[in-house]
Amino acid sequence: MEFKAVLREEDDELMGFVRAHSETGPFEAYTLFKYSLQIFDTERQAENFLQTNGLRVLMERWCFFDETHQDWYTCQITEATTRQIKYTITDLGHPDLYTTHVLVAPHPDNFKLKE
Repeated sequence: MEFKAVLREEDDELMGFVRAHSETGPFEAYTLFKYSLQIFDTERQAENFLQTNGLRVLMERWCFFDETHQDWYTCQITEATTRQIKYTITDLGHPDLYTTHVLVAPHPDNFKLKE
C-alpha cells in the first residue's frame, strides 16, 4: 500500500503520512520522515492523530545510534523533512553534547522515538 500525505487543513503543512496494511486496514500513522508512530483501526483515526500530534511528536525526545560509540543516545530534532532530519545531541553521556548533525534517510535501526 502507498503512503498518503496528511496535510494541515489551514495551511497545507505536511503533518505526516498514513498507510494501510491492507485495503480494509489497519492504518498506520507515520512522521513526515516515515517513522512509524501508531496503528489505528480506521484511516480517519490515523489522520486525526496526525492532525493533532504529527508535528508535536517531533518535539519529543528521540534517540540516534552512534556508529562510533556503538550505542543509542538522546537527541532533539531541530529540523525535519521527508528525506532527512537535523538533530542536536542532548545526552549528557555523549562526548559531542550539544552538537548538531544531519541524518539522511533515518530509519528504526539508526533513529527512533525515545521509549
